[in-house]
Amino acid sequence: MDSSLVDLYGLIQIDLLDECNEEIAELKEDVEEARGSRRAEVIKTLDESRTMVAVQVLWQGRETEPTLLKIDALWIGCFLIARVCSTRMVRATTTVPASSWKSGDCTEHIATGSR
Repeated sequence: MDSSLVDLYGLIQIDLLDECNEEIAELKEDVEEARGSRRAEVIKTLDESRTMVAVQVLWQGRETEPTLLKIDALWIGCFLIARVCSTRMVRATTTVPASSWKSGDCTEHIATGSR
């Protein structure tokens, strides 16, 4: 494939439960501090999590909406697979310091799956 035709939008990391315990614990802390009627449902889903999919979005000077629309295709696929496999998933978004990435600003989207 000609590398000049490739447009990089993000980095994907998939971890099993034993590799993402800290991240799930952090998400649970955030949810426990939040208000909302579905908080208990989200905590239950996090408790049942078996895998985590994280995407670091690489903005590279692009506009927010068109960039996130490209990434949405990944989440739609994850949620469809989850539904087919009777897996529950949750999505959370947090901003990571730009200094963490050579490419500049990024946003981390996390989906956790459970059976």
